[in-house]
Amino acid sequence: MPDPRDRRAKLVVADLRPKVIIWDIDGTLWDGVIDDSVAGELRQGAQLVPALTERGLVNSICSYNETAKARRWLEQHGLADYIVFEQISWEDKASAIRRMLAFFNVAAESVVVVDDDLRVRERLAADLGVTTLAPNDIETADLDSWGDESSGTERLGHYRVLERRWKTLESHRANSPGNDLVPFLRDSRITVTPVDVVANSGRIAELSQRSNRLNLTSSRIDPEAVEELSRDGGLVSRAFRVADRFGDYGLCGYLVVEPSVSVKHLLWSCRVVNQGVVEAVADRIRTEFGVTVDHPALIEFGREVDWISGVDEFFGPCSSIVEPAEADHPPPVLSQVCLVGGCDMDLVAAMWPPSEHLDVLVSGLTSADGVQQYGQSSLPLLVGAAAYGEESLRVKQIPWIGAIPSVGDWAEADLVVISLWVDYSCSTIRHPEDPDEVCAPEYIRLTAYSDDAEWGHWLGQSMCRTTYLGEFMHGPALTASELTGYVAKLAELCSDTTVALIGGPELCRDVSYPSGDDQYRRNKTLNEAVAAEVRKHSNLVFVDMSAMVDGVGQLASPDDPTGFHYRRDVYARMAIELSELHGEARARAYRSLLEAAETAL
Repeated sequence: MPDPRDRRAKLVVADLRPKVIIWDIDGTLWDGVIDDSVAGELRQGAQLVPALTERGLVNSICSYNETAKARRWLEQHGLADYIVFEQISWEDKASAIRRMLAFFNVAAESVVVVDDDLRVRERLAADLGVTTLAPNDIETADLDSWGDESSGTERLGHYRVLERRWKTLESHRANSPGNDLVPFLRDSRITVTPVDVVANSGRIAELSQRSNRLNLTSSRIDPEAVEELSRDGGLVSRAFRVADRFGDYGLCGYLVVEPSVSVKHLLWSCRVVNQGVVEAVADRIRTEFGVTVDHPALIEFGREVDWISGVDEFFGPCSSIVEPAEADHPPPVLSQVCLVGGCDMDLVAAMWPPSEHLDVLVSGLTSADGVQQYGQSSLPLLVGAAAYGEESLRVKQIPWIGAIPSVGDWAEADLVVISLWVDYSCSTIRHPEDPDEVCAPEYIRLTAYSDDAEWGHWLGQSMCRTTYLGEFMHGPALTASELTGYVAKLAELCSDTTVALIGGPELCRDVSYPSGDDQYRRNKTLNEAVAAEVRKHSNLVFVDMSAMVDGVGQLASPDDPTGFHYRRDVYARMAIELSELHGEARARAYRSLLEAAETAL
């Protein structure tokens, strides 16, 4: 005879309407124990994760485990692609889930935690107010009422963007004494884009159903009402999507205003809370339509919210409101992207989203006479070759330096991407006859005591040992101030081109570069310095890899010596983010051409 408690559990679970499900792993998604290497069978929950994701629910992990091991387990069982903002450590689960509630920005009653430990469930329910379920509760329940079959995985994609933003923001907070978020917001390149209200009436209605605290009038609206309001000549209806340097958040807001009377509807997504987006929109509602917006969720930044792009276009005439694909992209003219680096740029190029109107040029890892040529992407060489001519540089004789890309050739490119890995990971080598500021990277410093294999690997037959040891001067790695000096010179040389500089991951794994510098401390110091310098130049962008690579599980190998070789999915995300950046650069260039043409007329 069935246990009556199971029947009650089924009824309760079926009646829930969660937005986020947080799973334990051991004893919950499988019957094994990762940390003790005890194998076990997958439980039904492992099948529910992808199914619930397809219904628009967001799945995450909170587990007592070693991070790298647990992430490998998720990858091996095909679950990693369905999980976002996992918290895997030996930290108290209540603390971890408090952080998750802050990240997802949802009420505790919208979160379900599935855990096999009764004590954990009881404490989380009592302390945080989340709904907790034993694995059997969710495995045997009818979940047809959870989510929506038409939702798909779009929300997961939006939260992945938020995860990248969250990690970068946490780094900013740790290094901002006054906890001033405005520099971070300015650096985020937040853009509001108007979208067609009628074409998005279904999404707007869905947003109104999900918006509780972030709904000025607490009203719910269906697609037919959205369309009817848009046809009312006495009202102004607008909807917008939001994107920033971390990605696209999708449709994030909707408003209906009766000018000089009231706001009929104003609702927005939790994905754009604390960014200044709604505050900028509310301010324009006041100045454009004479209606004041007052809501406890709005933030007083203590200064003008002037870091949001696209607000003017959003409040333009209705005829200017078109889908982003039409508004942001110029006519199909061949565009060019230049990728400069090592094998990382080769992989990014291979995964770049295909386009018949785009030419992706790569200056990546090459070899000559059996020697890998990795040094040509170094900023001192790029700047030095532009200033003095490549052929005049004596340091160019070094075998691991290939053809130095010409900065002058980048004038036709809409985007240039430079990987800074060599300048982060290498010491320096220079020739005494070259100008003082010209140097090259040197990953391994050879000595008279190096064995034949090392000499053969790094020099091959291209240079004799006597020349290397006697004619060149070996120096330390570039300091932060030296590197940012080259960044400033590069910005000046490429003043009409958008240049993206890719930083390094910040992995605390007790590994040093061959130069002796601790990888974590050096990468962190250089990332902060380069990001600060980039903010001074409108044509430069810093790509923060610490937001994409936050654990050794995302390296190609946990013991990778440089820490710059990543899993293929990381390169895929890099390609997507850079392609989005290219789209922004392309649109800016096109608008500049139009403005120049209008001025000429």
